[in-house]
Amino acid sequence: MLGYLADADRRALGEVIAEAGRRASTTAPLAVLSLEPVGDRFEVRLRGWPGGGDRLLALADGHGLPVRWVAGVP
Repeated sequence: MLGYLADADRRALGEVIAEAGRRASTTAPLAVLSLEPVGDRFEVRLRGWPGGGDRLLALADGHGLPVRWVAGVP
């Protein structure tokens, strides 16, 4: 959905998520699951806080199907 936002709105959303990530804790974690285009493919990614880890889970078509899980993901 990021591709549908104006640049300023995309930046603002990124700032909101970053701030929420800074406030995350082990008792109140935050996770963001995304399906966004990267070149000619779509990546399903999971970002989590605290720690801010980013993990590629799968590759997919624009509306999600078919999903091709990457190695190590069921």
